[in-house]
Amino acid sequence: MGQPTRIPPAIAEIAEEGEMTPRQRRHSLIEMARRRVQHSDPAGYSVIALPYLVLLKLAANRGRDIGDLTTILGWASESDLAQVYQVVARYSPEDVGDLESLIFIGQKEREFPPEDSVT
Repeated sequence: MGQPTRIPPAIAEIAEEGEMTPRQRRHSLIEMARRRVQHSDPAGYSVIALPYLVLLKLAANRGRDIGDLTTILGWASESDLAQVYQVVARYSPEDVGDLESLIFIGQKEREFPPEDSVT
């Protein structure tokens, strides 16, 4: 007989309720985003579609990413925001309220010019 099947650490870490750990969730979101590459830039690098970039930045939950999100979402078109909302609502519904706040903050930031640019 062969050796017993070893349970991968990522599977062994599943919470008792059967939910994914935060690390597993981030990994699955990264893999999903990688499969949805929009196109390549002129240098040949893959570009992740905006809704999935937002999803990844929400999952990262770092200050730098939150700041990026307010800028990105503040300048996004209504059609882009609709796509972002749809993806976040599907894959991370607990983040919809945060998404709406980030959009609001980003749009407010866009309305006001920086103080140092006033002449």
